[in-house]
Amino acid sequence: MRALWTWLRHELDLKLASLVIALVLCAWRSNVANPMEKRWYPSMTVEARNLHDGLVLVTRPAPATVVLRGPRRLLDRLSQEHQVQPVLDLTGLAQPTWKWIKVNVVKLPPGVEQVDVQPPEQLVEVDAAERQAKNIQADLGSSQPARGYAAEAPHLDAATAEVSGPRRSVNRVAHLTAAVDVGGAKDTVTGEARLIPVDAVGQRVTGVECKPLTVSYTVKVVALRGAQAFTVAPRVSGQPAAGYEVTESRAEPAMVVLSGPRPALATLAERIETEPVDVTGWKQSSERRVALALPAGISAQPREVAVVVTLTARRPGP
Repeated sequence: MRALWTWLRHELDLKLASLVIALVLCAWRSNVANPMEKRWYPSMTVEARNLHDGLVLVTRPAPATVVLRGPRRLLDRLSQEHQVQPVLDLTGLAQPTWKWIKVNVVKLPPGVEQVDVQPPEQLVEVDAAERQAKNIQADLGSSQPARGYAAEAPHLDAATAEVSGPRRSVNRVAHLTAAVDVGGAKDTVTGEARLIPVDAVGQRVTGVECKPLTVSYTVKVVALRGAQAFTVAPRVSGQPAAGYEVTESRAEPAMVVLSGPRPALATLAERIETEPVDVTGWKQSSERRVALALPAGISAQPREVAVVVTLTARRPGP
């Protein structure tokens, strides 16, 4: 009986020893294949959470570098599935303030620990949420229509838009500008302009949002009007009676003042013709009052001129 008991204890000791050895080998193998290591996650986006209703962030969280320690496979999975999320927990901030908040990584799986975060804290500013209607002003900037044309005052489809954000920033907004482009235009221009919040001295205000983001505009572009003196060029048509020929034609007055759009005036080459004077069958010099051949949109002073046509008898041949 004693011998049996001794044999059983020996067998049990051998099996326990084998089990311990197997566990050690498994742990060693697992550590070789899936070792513990540190891993750096640089420039991670920091998310602000649990912000009290009625408050908004004035300063956006800066990126942070996270250092984690854990099994290689777990760290690989966190990287592949983008599960490393540094967070600023704003629980407890119930009124506008400045405060340093610690950065933590949330929802780490068992076996993974947070070793370090840089920066470990971030200064957070929160302010009361504000919404205000602000006037919209069109801004032509440096854009100019084509030469000889002018842009009338832009028409905007909306006079105001809503600006929202931190109260201090919203209060800085004096108005919204809408950049209108009429570069090189010769006719009516339509388009969409993005709304830009600016302060009283025209500097852009950041950290606020506009609703809507854009406004539609219409700008009427018209030709500038001018006045210029032009030489009158008489036009004579037809043939006088047999034995006579036209030797001269002149206008009285010889110059008139034309008024109208400058681009149209520029096409006239400093002279304006009359309506034709028909001399068919004429046997002597004569004078006719005729109108000027004016392009559309052009007026003249005077509107009519006298055209004097001089005829000369042809000398008989030898």
